[in-house]
Amino acid sequence: MDKHILKISDLCKNYDKFSLKNINLSLKEGEVLGLIGQNGAGKSTTIKSLLGLISYDSGTILIDNEVMDTDNIKLKHEIGYVPENVFLYQDIKCYEFYKFVKSCYKSWDDDLFLNLSKKFELDLEKKIKELSKGNLVKFLIIIAISHHPKLLILDEPTSGLDPIIRNQVIDYLKDVVKNERCSILFSSHITEDISKLADVVTYMDNGKILLSERKDTILNEYKKVVFKMGIPSDICKKYKYVFNNVIMVNKESELENLESELSEYYVENITLDEVLTILVNSERRENVSVNC
Repeated sequence: MDKHILKISDLCKNYDKFSLKNINLSLKEGEVLGLIGQNGAGKSTTIKSLLGLISYDSGTILIDNEVMDTDNIKLKHEIGYVPENVFLYQDIKCYEFYKFVKSCYKSWDDDLFLNLSKKFELDLEKKIKELSKGNLVKFLIIIAISHHPKLLILDEPTSGLDPIIRNQVIDYLKDVVKNERCSILFSSHITEDISKLADVVTYMDNGKILLSERKDTILNEYKKVVFKMGIPSDICKKYKYVFNNVIMVNKESELENLESELSEYYVENITLDEVLTILVNSERRENVSVNC
């Protein structure tokens, strides 16, 4: 039986102008969950909740079958974390920062850290402010993984990196999953990176999960139905995922039902980026009760 390293049930967090609404997520040991959403979708609030950085109003977060809250220091040692925005002392050397972080973990693996630093050609004598953005991301990921966490959480780690560095980071994370048996929650708006790395893809918008499905299922079974002359209103009302002249379907029976319609259309495979666009716009269309 597959072991779940992370299980979030009915998580809610309310702010004045935003709220997380009954978030349910699970991540199996040795797998990667890609969390996709626009800015303000709720990805970072979800991550901060499961890290124990903020309290949540209701629901349950289990990491390795233990409840995570703001006071669970033991569980926090089982997590590696790379935030989207990093604020470090700019004049400290990488070597000094590594020594400081090392002192916080009993399970720190010096050989792993030094070998990876060498592999990525990082100069530990450089100050933080002297690192390129790409090398800073590499350094922080190595720091986050060197105490052998069970769960690695990455919040937009490849944002702003050039394609070559992004591919290096993705390839390294694949090795982490393979060699360390580490589970990864990877938040990003770059669907290309999610496609290369994730086993499961979860879409968020406005504090809600719109869809959570295995990546291969989305790419192999979900289809985009494009109507050449627009979608007739009677057809439009039958389907949940509709945007402009496109319907998204995920069942063969839904395609079979369309065969009896007179409208002209064609069927194509769908990309993760297109799924996000259709999901978000379908949700907003539903919320404002827009008719086809």
